[in-house]
Amino acid sequence: VFGDIDAYAPAFERAVQAMTAHTGRRPLLVGHSMGGLAARAWWRTWRQACARAGEPVPALADRVCGIVTLGTPHQGTWLARFSRTANGRQMRMGSRWLQALLADEPPAQRQRIECWSAACDGVVYPPGVAELDGAPHRRVEAVGHLGLIEAPEVWQAVQAHLWQADQAAAQGANPGRLSCFSRLAAAESRENPYISPMARDSSVSRHVRAPIRTLGVEHRPAILKHLLALGERDRYLRFGYATTDEH
Repeated sequence: VFGDIDAYAPAFERAVQAMTAHTGRRPLLVGHSMGGLAARAWWRTWRQACARAGEPVPALADRVCGIVTLGTPHQGTWLARFSRTANGRQMRMGSRWLQALLADEPPAQRQRIECWSAACDGVVYPPGVAELDGAPHRRVEAVGHLGLIEAPEVWQAVQAHLWQADQAAAQGANPGRLSCFSRLAAAESRENPYISPMARDSSVSRHVRAPIRTLGVEHRPAILKHLLALGERDRYLRFGYATTDEH
């Protein structure tokens, strides 16, 4: 858990090989927080191994259909400045490890990496550090670091990637070979196979959350009192930007 991020590369390679062998499809890698960096580290390790062996280095799309990162500190996070662990030092803002990882990546292939960030991330901050230069970025409002995992927008995007990958792979093939994710998405909507009815129904909030404990309207005064009592530094640590009493 606290070791070198590069050490995850062999596990990623075994997983990619196993998924490809079992499904006949290129997998989609989804990494939350440090997991997104581990996925990129796997990609670098694999490219370097091919180069050392004198073999052609294929594109990322030849191994996986894409990488989705959720709240990943691609540029580091201020929280890591207090860390003394190996991976914590690697995730410090502007660390040598992050710079080397970025420099070794083919910029054009970052289009295969989709980065998601949370507006209220109190772990990966300040705002913008979850973005990767040259990679598409999407942001979810009103959620924190862990909230990204269950955000409906994220799940819909993942289903969309899987559906598109299956459609590309199934060109001229038996449609019955579509993955379980694609069949589920298709069942949700004939019109748009990877968008759920909840997302299409404007009467249903897209920000459905499962809080750690139930909070009701009666808790609002206590929550407001707590937030207003926070000092300037604590507000920045909690929200990732300089807040005022009004915002």
